[in-house]
Amino acid sequence: MPRLPWFIGVFCAPTSTPGATKPTEITRSKIRVYCSLIGPFSGLIRKAILKQVKTEAEAVLKGAS
Repeated sequence: MPRLPWFIGVFCAPTSTPGATKPTEITRSKIRVYCSLIGPFSGLIRKAILKQVKTEAEAVLKGAS
């Protein structure tokens, strides 16, 4: 299995951002649509990454024995 580089990043806006407003119903609706489209793929990617990490960790432990 080829080793694939991966990056997981979390980007958060500061809570004291000037001009920040409460989400409107339209914004909530857009977020729901986005999450329903992205969510399943996000889960698949996360599982693939965790499987690769597990395989590499087990290989390191097996080599250390």
